[in-house]
Amino acid sequence: MVSALLYKGVTSGLVLIGFMSPAQVVIEPGDKNVNGSGLKTGKFTWAWFEDERRDMGKEFLTIQRANQKITFVKRRVSNNMDANDVDSLVLDANTLAPIYRDYKGGEVTFSIQYSSNLKGSRTVYETRGKEVLNEAFDGKSFDKESLPLVISCLPLSKGYQAFIPIVDYTSEFKPVYYTYRITQVIDQLVDSDVSGQHDAWKVTAFERKRGYEYVLYIDKISRRILKMDFTVSSVLLNHNFFDKETDVNPIKAAFNQEETWAMIMKGTSSIKGQAYTRAFGKKSFGYRNGKQYAQQGSVVLLIPNTPYFKEWVNYNATLSKKNPAYTVDWGGAFGGTGGSNKTTIGSFYPLPPEVSKCMVTTTVIDDKGNFVFENLKPGEYLVFVSFMANKYSHSTKTPTGSYNIYINGDGSGTAVPIDNVTAWLTPQNIQSYKYITVKKEGEAITVLFND
Repeated sequence: MVSALLYKGVTSGLVLIGFMSPAQVVIEPGDKNVNGSGLKTGKFTWAWFEDERRDMGKEFLTIQRANQKITFVKRRVSNNMDANDVDSLVLDANTLAPIYRDYKGGEVTFSIQYSSNLKGSRTVYETRGKEVLNEAFDGKSFDKESLPLVISCLPLSKGYQAFIPIVDYTSEFKPVYYTYRITQVIDQLVDSDVSGQHDAWKVTAFERKRGYEYVLYIDKISRRILKMDFTVSSVLLNHNFFDKETDVNPIKAAFNQEETWAMIMKGTSSIKGQAYTRAFGKKSFGYRNGKQYAQQGSVVLLIPNTPYFKEWVNYNATLSKKNPAYTVDWGGAFGGTGGSNKTTIGSFYPLPPEVSKCMVTTTVIDDKGNFVFENLKPGEYLVFVSFMANKYSHSTKTPTGSYNIYINGDGSGTAVPIDNVTAWLTPQNIQSYKYITVKKEGEAITVLFND
């Protein structure tokens, strides 16, 4: 996924070909083994990680077929950098031969027209220089960015091997030709939190000269690329891409937006609540009765508990058990203190926009943790409140050097050390929810929320 255009030190004008035995297949544009009609089209969002844990950002992919051409657009958005690269590639719909490529990045832009010659231009922002490309092209190589698509269109089977010639471009904007070898194809079951288990091919493709390796997980039936790992062994680079399946809805219950909207806008009932927590058991730690109320302005959420929402809640509860969320702090690894380098990783399926519009939010209205929802119709609701509070975490004992002396009736005694005991309170996110049933119009329900 890393273009040689962005890196110095790549030798230009080379043809990099690995050793090929006569029995192994060379796949070129136009080869009958390339089934372009089987390419999975649509809009996809890929999570982008480094070493499978550091959240780097996302890739937004669009693959369209029209007028005997395939347009492949990849927009990469980084979390920690200003990079927002867009790479567009036009391919022949049947052969996947490259026709045109356009790249716009933070440091460089270029465009290339593929025919009997490679014609194009490149602009490097730092130097403001414009370079022109005009080189002969024999049409026997795929553009490097199309390699995963090409592999997904091959007649994969267990033990399948092939060589795939690729053209890329050096830092001097010259074409460089090299060959990927499919070294392994094996059966692999891939679990998805969204769409379940997939019977897939695990395909390994390796380029020997530069040590580049792709590992792709491709659904055997749909030919959808579920996951992809890209590794450069020479620099210990390992990037991982996971299809987030944003186009797949795992919730099977039907959602009626009009009926749901009526539940929260056209009724005469209300739900009043008070949210608080205790510092620790019966100990008050300076708080009256140990209570800490949700701060004014804390957000409270109400969800009409329709069949759709019920399934959604249960689905995400199952996900959290299978793959609990955890936080990785990358700040220490880079000499920082955390902050934006902290990543929460876990499974969660978000509500579609049309569904989330039917949730109601309000805020705590005073320093006693009170809130209210009005205009509700009879039905069942899920009310969720979240706020920060100081909770007991641990205590320490510090010897004072003094003792309490106890003398028994028989003359024996006991000396008990006197310790200073310090209890520590730490800020914690308090979350509480309740299912509440409104039985009739005009009903006013009051509920306490505490942990």
